[in-house]
Amino acid sequence: MHANFFLEALKQKTAVPQRLHAHLRQRFPSGSRLQSRPQREHPVAVCTRCAAFSFSASAINQPCTRSRAGDPCPGKFASTLSTQAWQKCPTCEATGWQSRMVCSHCQSLGWLFARKH
Repeated sequence: MHANFFLEALKQKTAVPQRLHAHLRQRFPSGSRLQSRPQREHPVAVCTRCAAFSFSASAINQPCTRSRAGDPCPGKFASTLSTQAWQKCPTCEATGWQSRMVCSHCQSLGWLFARKH
């Protein structure tokens, strides 16, 4: 059935775009938004060595909890409570999601770290 549709579409040239457009209109009616998720809060702490982040204020000035190859990270969590330390991800607009998938630009965080440690 699919092969016949595409062969027929090649002959008509406009059948594929029209059918695709109709399918997309059915799936996403006008006025609906793919990104209807709320903006996420930015993390409040970031590791000075490995750039791990934390949303817990109690992690500030504490040792990093990450480990690599069994060795603990030697860094400590530094405060990033300032909104100037973070930029909204331009791809997902701080939601962490892009077209119903995890944002690949910020890895679902919604924010990009803007200042050096």
